This record gives sequence, structure tokens and C-alpha cells, in this order.
Amino acid sequence: MKNVVTLLVCLGATMVLADSENLDSNAPPVISAKAWCVADGADGRVLASAGLKDKLKAASTTKMMCLRVVLGQVDANPELLNEWITISKSAAATPGSRAELAAGESIQLRDAIYALMLPSGNDMANALAEHFNDRFAPPGDESPPALQGPIYKARGRFIAEMNRKARQLGMADTMYTSALGDGLADVPTITAADLLRLAQTVMKHDLYRKVVATRTYQATIRLPNGGERRAAWENTNKLLAFDCYDGIKTGLTKSAGNCLVATGTHQGKRLFVVVLGCSSDASRIADARNLFRWGWRITSGVQ
Repeated sequence: MKNVVTLLVCLGATMVLADSENLDSNAPPVISAKAWCVADGADGRVLASAGLKDKLKAASTTKMMCLRVVLGQVDANPELLNEWITISKSAAATPGSRAELAAGESIQLRDAIYALMLPSGNDMANALAEHFNDRFAPPGDESPPALQGPIYKARGRFIAEMNRKARQLGMADTMYTSALGDGLADVPTITAADLLRLAQTVMKHDLYRKVVATRTYQATIRLPNGGERRAAWENTNKLLAFDCYDGIKTGLTKSAGNCLVATGTHQGKRLFVVVLGCSSDASRIADARNLFRWGWRITSGVQ
């Protein structure tokens, strides 16, 4: 019996070896995500992908555009970073991932952008949308009619600006209906291709790069009674714990699954990776790291 088992093990090993010899060494790894891509950071070339233009939900990766709109205002007037943003009751009551800001508290914009991106603060996203809302044009044909209803009165112009920026960037399959995540249930949010385009654009911005590469951050919050408290946030992007990686944004909802837009540099070679619809945080990290490893190997010419 022992000899039979040994023979079967040997045969199994031989079969695995034979199969591995038939594999294309240049083929990308097996990825569990519903849609994914890996792209060269120098020329934007997509090295490999699956479901690149499938219209999906992408959860809090939406906050990438939220920050893009805010920093567009800062670029025009850097003094805005000193503005204080007061958290409304409706923003403070926003469910999901939070920066834990209470109604009536205030935070400076220079700190608010970290509260948005590191803990993926849904409360901060709505507060930013409300704070900047009246500085933008009313919604037009770039947003679905539902955004023109009463529920979006305090944020609709900001969300419309997100959609206008998406159009300007050529994100043809993107429709934002929220400043923070999936938005309207029956409206697909974005594609991996559009997220890649957005990532490649925002990482050209110095302050944007600084924010998304930050692992932990502390800020002073003003209380309604005039006092102060300290807040601390950790970045939800676990890739930042490893060398090479320096951004960008995670996302998680039931509709979208686990999502990640990431970028990193190894031996001077920058890559961008998008994974959407993973089953867990561990799987999105594994998918992303496998794509980065493969991409760096392929672009280095080492087989």
C-alpha cells in the first residue's frame, strides 16, 4: 500500500510539473477579481486586464474623484486649506466607514482631506460635498435626474462637478451619484478602465500623492463648545505596509465587493493596478500584489 501511495504522489508531481512546463511564463497570474487591470506608469499602456470596460460598482474608490474636485478648488486658491468645515447633522449621521466626526464639530480643510482618504470617511465626504456645493454650477445632463431631487439639494452641485471632471478626463463609462461610494442602486458607477485613467491623472498632483501615501495622521478638531480634541486615522490601504507601494484607495460595499486602486514603484518602474469585486480584503491584496509582481517582471525583461 505504501508503494502505491508513493507512486501516486510521484505521478501527481510529474503531472503538475508537466502542466507547469506548458504554461506561458509571460501570462498574467490567475486573479479572483471580477474586473482588473495592470498598467505601465510611464506610458499608460495596459499590460493585462479582464473586464476592463465592464460597468460595475466601485464603492469608496469614488472618493478619489471627491478629493480631485476639492483639490481643484485648492489649486485655484491655496488659502482654502485654512478654511474650517463644520459637520452637519446629516453628514455626521452618514453610515459606513467613518472619520468619526460629530455634528457641530469643525475641521480644517488641510486635515479634512486626510479624514476623507485614510479612514475612508463617508461622513467627511458628505461634509466636503456640502461645504463646496454652492461653488459649483447646478446639475445638468451630466447627472441622472434623481440628483436634482430634494435629497441632493445640499450636495448635488458637488456631485455634478465630479461628473463634469469625469467627462473632462474622458471617463466615458462613469456616473457618480454620491460623493463617497456606490450611490443609486440601479446606476453602475464606473469601470476599471476609467478608474485607471483617474488614478493616472491624480497621481500627478503633489498633494494628492502625499495624502494617499500617508499611513497615519492626526488632526485637531474644534468642538461646538469652543474646546478641542485630537483625532487620529489609519489608512485602510494595507499595501502601504509593504515597500514599493504608495497609494491610492480602497473600497468595500456589498454591491461592489472589495476594491482597490493601487500604485507602486520598483527599480524606478511605476505600475498602476485596479481590482474590483474581490471576495475579501485578503484577496484584493493578494490579487494586487500578484499583478504588481508580474508587471514588474514583464516590464523589466526578466523571465
